[in-house]
Order: sequence, then structure tokens, then C-alpha cells
Amino acid sequence: MSSATGVRVACKLVLTSRSVQRLKESVFLSHRWEARSLREHLQDPRQQAMYAVIHGGTDRELRQLSIDYLTSLPFDGFAMGGSFGKLGDELVDIISFMTPQLPKDRPNHLLGIADLPSIRKCVPLGVDTFDSAFPTRIARHGCLLAEPEDIKISNSKWAHLHEPISPYLPYTAAYLHHLFKAKVRCNASQLLPLVAFPRCRSRCRSPLGALLATASVCPRGAPGAAHPPGCLQRLWPDKLGVRG
Repeated sequence: MSSATGVRVACKLVLTSRSVQRLKESVFLSHRWEARSLREHLQDPRQQAMYAVIHGGTDRELRQLSIDYLTSLPFDGFAMGGSFGKLGDELVDIISFMTPQLPKDRPNHLLGIADLPSIRKCVPLGVDTFDSAFPTRIARHGCLLAEPEDIKISNSKWAHLHEPISPYLPYTAAYLHHLFKAKVRCNASQLLPLVAFPRCRSRCRSPLGALLATASVCPRGAPGAAHPPGCLQRLWPDKLGVRG
């Protein structure tokens, strides 16, 4: 997939299977697909970077196999995907295992996980970027990220608040409440996520700033090390290191 950020992620779905052999076959299939994608990409980069996706589920042996193969190829960055088990200790355990083995001059991305607790846990381990559908998904169901608490726009207390609910959206709380209650979803589902994006950025900015400012933060999962000045900036040079 690609986006306006100029980054392509070589994605191949890995089956969620209890069979280790089946999972291994899927990882090998992903590797073949990613290698072909990279070969085609390098013929015409178009000022885009290409990331590999490391798979293997919760199996450390398969994760190691995926790391060893994909880091031998000239990808511009590395995304960590697939199943991480349960969010929390198991996620931290897998990320802690992977990030120290990834190239230290290229960015790391965590696929599909971007809740604030996970961000707080994974940034010190060497994860640079995240993505998640969570803010827009809950917004489509009428829940807006806000401070000091989230807003359930379908609640009747918003029906008569005739002032903007967010400085980023020129619509009143009463209007958004009406759209949602009247099931005008084509409008509500488009407007509500617009509130979620800046709120999500705001929520992440403070804890991330605090993490990067402390000496206890460890780049690339190296215990006891501190982020050198400008560490993250140097990971994103012009064109993200695209070749050609």
C-alpha cells in the first residue's frame, strides 16, 4: 500500500492459524511477495520508500527467520505486523525481541496498533511510527476523543449545546448530535472522524515529548541508552533514503 507520505508498505496477509507449519508457509509466501515487490519498486522508486513487513506471529523462531531474511534486503524501513498476541506484556515482549535486531539507521513502524498505552510502551523500545483505525472507528459509532474525557455524541446532554464541540470543526454539538440520532450517517460518519484526528495527535504529543526528553528512553531497544539529539529526525532524511 502507499500513501501521500511517500511510503510503500509491502503487505501480504499472513493467515491466523494455530498450525505452526501453516504459519511458516504463510511467512515464506509473504517473503517471496515482498522480495518481488521490492525488485519492482527499485526499478522505479518515484521518490517513495518501501518498508518490509516482519511477520511470524508470537513464534520467536519465525520472527527471527523473518528478521534475518528481510534485513538482508535493501528496504528503506521495517514494519512489524501480524499477530502480537494480547496487547500488553506479550506485545512488549515481541517488540523487545525484534527492535534490537533491526537496522539502526532506518525507521521502524508498528502496524495497526496506536492506542496511547501501547505508544507509551513501544516508543522506548525503538518504534518510530504507528498507525491505527481506532480513532475513526469509534468516531463512526459516535464516540469522540476529548479531554478530560471522551464524548458520546448520542447522549442527550449534547442536544442543546449550540456551540462548536471542537476548535477544529465549525459545527455545533447539537448539530452533530442531530446527525447521529437521525442516522444521517453519510454526514456524521464523515464529520465525526475530523474531530478524532487532532484530538488523537494532541493526546500523543505530550507523552511522546516526555518520553523523548528523558534519558531512560532507549533507541532501538538498547537498554540503558538515551536518544541522541535529533535521533528521530536523522531517521527521516530527504526521500527516506530511497535509492535510484
